[in-house]
Amino acid sequence: MGEAFGYLYNQFRQKHGMVPGQVQVSVAKQGPTDMGQEFILAGTFKNQRGSQRIIAALTVGNPGRFGTRMAIITAVTAPDQLFAGERATLLAMTNSLNQDSGVIGGEARDESGRIIQYGEAVRGRAKASSDAFQDYMNSIDTMHDNVDKHSAAFSDFLLDQSVVGNTDTGAHKRFYNDEANLLVGSNPDKFQIVPGSQYIKNQDY
Repeated sequence: MGEAFGYLYNQFRQKHGMVPGQVQVSVAKQGPTDMGQEFILAGTFKNQRGSQRIIAALTVGNPGRFGTRMAIITAVTAPDQLFAGERATLLAMTNSLNQDSGVIGGEARDESGRIIQYGEAVRGRAKASSDAFQDYMNSIDTMHDNVDKHSAAFSDFLLDQSVVGNTDTGAHKRFYNDEANLLVGSNPDKFQIVPGSQYIKNQDY
């Protein structure tokens, strides 16, 4: 499905005078809708102008009267260097999709049922895109947090330091290893060496 999305996305870009590129996305979520199947995708888009992160929803409709299928794409992109910082804006964009069923119905009354269904699909897709985007950003935050935590633990190793935890209060404090071992040895029930995997954010790193 990632390849199919890339083909459709580049077709859309070419049709609207934009430079195509290489799309690498994977399916984050998938599920049925009234119209067919919906896929939430996350990944990257690259061309000679740079690299962007992309969150997209692709709805593939059920076969029509003559066996054709309709595909609807909703995509939000941002340059790599701005992606994390613009999270709130991008989330607002994915949540802002809306359809005025009155206007649409006036323009195509003979297809009002299908259009209303389409509007519901767009709203559902916007919500799913927002959820997938939030999940994706949470995974990025977790990854960066783990990197920071491991970096702090490695730095302590190089500097011959350890974090000591007070089991009574839960407080943590960093000491040179000689001092840490002396403190823990004097009262092992109260003081313990804290492994890097248990470092506390904004306290130990």
